[in-house]
Amino acid sequence: MCDHVTGVASAIEGAFAAVKRGGKLLVFGVAPNMARISLSPFRIYNDEITVLGSMAVLYSFGPALNLLSNGAIDTEVMLTTALPLADFPNALSMVRRGEGVKTQILPNG
Repeated sequence: MCDHVTGVASAIEGAFAAVKRGGKLLVFGVAPNMARISLSPFRIYNDEITVLGSMAVLYSFGPALNLLSNGAIDTEVMLTTALPLADFPNALSMVRRGEGVKTQILPNG
């Protein structure tokens, strides 16, 4: 399966191009309401590609919260940087440059 977590239309089309025969494309990035993508219906049919969309909140919030609160998921490995609110411009620059995995802003830190 090829997961796609950005709402950038051209990136979604690129991810579709990378899906192999019999594969799945899962799109759960937030795209602007007016964004449009172009996919080959022939390729979807001929290569038996499944295209799925998910907002991932309908039935997952409660179980995810339980996993976090029970310690089943180590969130420390996901957090790359934690910065105080005063460093927000720096944090935003880091995210725009694609540095790290997850940047956290600590309002009272």
